[in-house]
Amino acid sequence: MKSTRKNPLVTGIHIGKLVADKMNQLRLSKAEVARLLSRKQATVTRFYALN
Repeated sequence: MKSTRKNPLVTGIHIGKLVADKMNQLRLSKAEVARLLSRKQATVTRFYALN
Protein backbone atom coordinates (compact mmCIF):
# COMPACT_ATOMS: atom_id res chain seq x y z
CA MET A 1 0.00 0.00 0.00
CA LYS A 2 1.30 3.44 -0.92
CA SER A 3 2.12 5.97 1.76
CA THR A 4 -0.57 8.64 2.12
CA ARG A 5 1.32 10.94 4.47
CA LYS A 6 1.78 13.69 1.91
CA ASN A 7 -1.91 14.03 1.04
CA PRO A 8 -4.19 14.91 4.00
CA LEU A 9 -7.36 14.28 1.97
CA VAL A 10 -6.28 10.75 1.04
CA THR A 11 -5.19 10.19 4.63
CA GLY A 12 -8.62 11.36 5.82
CA ILE A 13 -10.37 8.95 3.46
CA HIS A 14 -8.03 6.17 4.60
CA ILE A 15 -8.81 6.95 8.26
CA GLY A 16 -12.51 6.84 7.40
CA LYS A 17 -12.06 3.36 5.95
CA LEU A 18 -10.11 2.27 9.03
CA VAL A 19 -12.89 3.56 11.28
CA ALA A 20 -15.47 1.68 9.20
CA ASP A 21 -13.40 -1.50 9.49
CA LYS A 22 -13.07 -1.07 13.26
CA MET A 23 -16.80 -0.41 13.52
CA ASN A 24 -17.53 -3.66 11.70
CA GLN A 25 -15.04 -5.63 13.79
CA LEU A 26 -16.04 -4.27 17.18
CA ARG A 27 -19.69 -3.40 16.46
CA LEU A 28 -19.29 -0.10 18.26
CA SER A 29 -22.29 1.89 19.28
CA LYS A 30 -23.07 5.01 17.23
CA ALA A 31 -22.04 7.23 20.14
CA GLU A 32 -18.59 5.62 20.26
CA VAL A 33 -18.19 5.97 16.50
CA ALA A 34 -19.18 9.64 16.66
CA ARG A 35 -16.65 10.18 19.45
CA LEU A 36 -13.90 8.54 17.37
CA LEU A 37 -14.79 10.56 14.28
CA SER A 38 -14.95 13.85 16.19
CA ARG A 39 -11.50 13.14 17.65
CA LYS A 40 -10.12 12.45 14.14
CA GLN A 41 -11.83 15.59 12.82
CA ALA A 42 -10.24 17.69 15.57
CA THR A 43 -6.83 16.27 14.61
CA VAL A 44 -7.40 17.11 10.93
CA THR A 45 -8.62 20.61 11.84
CA ARG A 46 -5.52 21.19 13.96
CA PHE A 47 -3.37 19.92 11.09
CA TYR A 48 -4.86 22.47 8.69
CA ALA A 49 -4.64 25.24 11.30
CA LEU A 50 -0.89 24.62 11.61
CA ASN A 51 -0.31 24.79 7.84
